[in-house]
Amino acid sequence: MAVVGSALFTLVGFFTKERVHTEPSKEKPQLRQLLKNKPLIVLQTSRFLGAFRMVIATAGLYFAKYNLGDEATFSLLGGILIVAMILAMFVTPFFKRFFSKKILYNASLVLGFFAHLGLFFLGSGNSLILYLALFLSGLSLGMNDVIAYTLVGDSVDYLESKIGIRMEGLIFSSHTFTTKLQSAFGLFWIGVVLDQTGFIENAVQSAGAETGIFSLISIFPAIACVLSLIPMFWFDFTEKQHQDILTQLHPETKDA
Repeated sequence: MAVVGSALFTLVGFFTKERVHTEPSKEKPQLRQLLKNKPLIVLQTSRFLGAFRMVIATAGLYFAKYNLGDEATFSLLGGILIVAMILAMFVTPFFKRFFSKKILYNASLVLGFFAHLGLFFLGSGNSLILYLALFLSGLSLGMNDVIAYTLVGDSVDYLESKIGIRMEGLIFSSHTFTTKLQSAFGLFWIGVVLDQTGFIENAVQSAGAETGIFSLISIFPAIACVLSLIPMFWFDFTEKQHQDILTQLHPETKDA
């Protein structure tokens, strides 16, 4: 992983061309200035509310071990999820040609909602349904992740147009911080559900505990998708507005 990752970063270093050269701002960026970045605030709120769907891999380990009775099955379940995420990352740029980023972001949440809700109602007894639900969930997560990063990048230009300072460092750091909050809250919620349903580690689980574990990969991620959609009603930064800002900030790249 380290060798492949290093090689890919090396390609970026050799072949990426810097098109815009700007003088560094004399004004020091401040954390409070991020509050003026509405697209970023709305996006990160949406991501945090969808925290629970970010830890379904962890929940899947409990599900494989206790509900399916075969911990090794987790490798298959996790593999399906990861393959679907990678596939989504490859195909998302194609869909960006036809749909706006906001539509694709919301569509990924809707897809995740129906995948997890379908699993909740149809149950886990049918392996094919389980695998299909996880595959669709992986597509949802992969597309969502790609679009979220592009929207964060757009928000850098948005804030620069408002305050005259580029704050890539703080803005992308806030994105990483939200990711850590998602993981922390999601793992905390797993603990709460397991505790409240009578889970006992390394033991045969009660029906209530098995139901609680199943809910961690079905109904709770579905609810998280709905919660994540709510803030996006206030996301009104369009591609047209972004392009106008780019033209305003860097007129020399208009025809690039």
